[in-house]
Amino acid sequence: MAEETQKDHPGVRVPPPLAALVAVGLGFGLDALWPAPLSLIGLALPWGLRLALGAGLLLAGLGLAFACFLRFRAADTAIEPWKPASALVAQGPYRFSRNPIYLGLMLCLAGVGAMANSLWILAMLLPLWAFLRVAVIALEERYLESRFGEDYRLYCSRVRRWL
Repeated sequence: MAEETQKDHPGVRVPPPLAALVAVGLGFGLDALWPAPLSLIGLALPWGLRLALGAGLLLAGLGLAFACFLRFRAADTAIEPWKPASALVAQGPYRFSRNPIYLGLMLCLAGVGAMANSLWILAMLLPLWAFLRVAVIALEERYLESRFGEDYRLYCSRVRRWL
């Protein structure tokens, strides 16, 4: 029974919010080591507008993640991808995206990059996306299909992975 319980989770090893924080840290570190001579954001947008855009993206990402948290709470299932799922959440933001929390993390990273006027932080969007896709989403999808079967397959046929 203990072995069965251990297998009843996707097997995600790194919390996705930690991966996003690492991406931000790497971006700031690269900015310190090799500052971009001129940021495209800084050239295109004045400081106040760039700050408003970045804050808007950050707040949208946090709001999306919070809405997802509330959906998981209402379904009485774990939001952490290393714990067992007791319900398939397909309401709220999950009607439009199978991964709205991860989309929210990407929005947060973009917001921080815009506010910091950092091309390096914005460049971290691609490695974060790749990490989430390979080390988190692939594991979760496999787990959810084995856990919820046809219900999950139908959900996947109706709702796109990202948007």
